[in-house]
Amino acid sequence: MRDDDHWDGTHPEDVLPAEDESRFAEWQVLLEETIGFGRDSYRWVLTRVLPCDDRDAARRSAYKMAQEYRPEHPMSPRGRRVFQIGIDTWLVEVTGATADFHFRVSAARLMDVRDKKGESLLEG
Repeated sequence: MRDDDHWDGTHPEDVLPAEDESRFAEWQVLLEETIGFGRDSYRWVLTRVLPCDDRDAARRSAYKMAQEYRPEHPMSPRGRRVFQIGIDTWLVEVTGATADFHFRVSAARLMDVRDKKGESLLEG
């Protein structure tokens, strides 16, 4: 096995170099989930974006949301399973009376914002 064939949360892409931290310091919690009623109108959407002070705060908030958030679906939750699928991401399966649903919570770093002309709105 090559060194780059494993993932242990410390791979270079998973750790911010110190010089990048100040430029990309906007950490947020993202919530993605199924909304709508009736199987033909379900949509998977980003429903919340919550700003945080730093990565640690974003990770703590995201994990707490994974444990406590009550999604729109299912209407009668009977249980939940929380999976950590990445260093900053949790997938939650909520078991309902007639169907199961899931949602995803991530601690994310804002990397770029562009205007309609495609020009970056971030400094740096």
